[in-house]
Amino acid sequence: MEDTLYHRTTLAARLRVTGSDAATFLQGQFSNDLRRAEPGPATYGLWLNHKGRALAESHVLQLGANEFEVVSLTSPADTIRVRLESYVIADDVVVEDQTPGSAALLIVGAGAGEAVRLLGMAVPAARCFAVAGDLTLIPARMAAASSWCVFGPAALIDDAAGKLTRHGARGVERAVLDRGRIAAGVPVVPDELGSDDLPMEGGLEHDAISFTKGCYLGQEVMARLHNLGQVRRRLFIVTAEAGVGLPAKGTVLYAGSQKVGEIRAAVAAGTEGGAIGLAMLQTHAVDSGTRLGLEPSGPASVRVERRAEGRAP
Repeated sequence: MEDTLYHRTTLAARLRVTGSDAATFLQGQFSNDLRRAEPGPATYGLWLNHKGRALAESHVLQLGANEFEVVSLTSPADTIRVRLESYVIADDVVVEDQTPGSAALLIVGAGAGEAVRLLGMAVPAARCFAVAGDLTLIPARMAAASSWCVFGPAALIDDAAGKLTRHGARGVERAVLDRGRIAAGVPVVPDELGSDDLPMEGGLEHDAISFTKGCYLGQEVMARLHNLGQVRRRLFIVTAEAGVGLPAKGTVLYAGSQKVGEIRAAVAAGTEGGAIGLAMLQTHAVDSGTRLGLEPSGPASVRVERRAEGRAP
């Protein structure tokens, strides 16, 4: 499994949602459609506010008719819990935080499927999850053709990491995996697309939004934007020349003297130097190939590559 990489991390959120109204309640809160025909669905989507801004992202796992887990690697449990509980009025819904003590492995590469089977888990169908004892497997949004997230109690995750190492997989820093994700234009919420941003600005309408499920919080805004077919800002993949350094999140980008956006994330591009990142830019001011500066009328050391489409395999 020399071609398999893994990263051991913590879970940002693992919530259990139960009660006789859990299914209908979550369907009215989540941006994607939770009604699925296949067994064991793991549905990716967003938790929006009433203005359609992206507060958090997660997978929702349906364990039973009214039993769910809400799991996120990037969005804090408190953000999702408060967002849910603020809309529980007369509903029979209980939200329990099971995040403490949980951890995860991100596994990517051509041997990821073999690694999953080594851990005693069957590779599930698309957009589904699998369970083996106290470990759960869901798709990972790392923009690799084969990428998985295994989560469970921290001690079991540590044991799993050790097993992968003994069989030739290589543990890496998160930035190594983020390089591939960013190069594919897949943002994370809320670090790269957050509460001031619309899902369409990050291309997340493809994977995270249902336009057919009916009413949910933020749905009217989503429908209006879908009908209009455009937004004024978009996330773009950008690259910075070697010697420029790694632009920090929030670094302003300029087309000549005009401010046109900001860096949302950047990682080192590799051994050749330079950086690759995601930037929120004004669509009327840039296109693929546009060169931008880090200061007004400064050297145009940042190149706009293409729009981030937000899609993960």
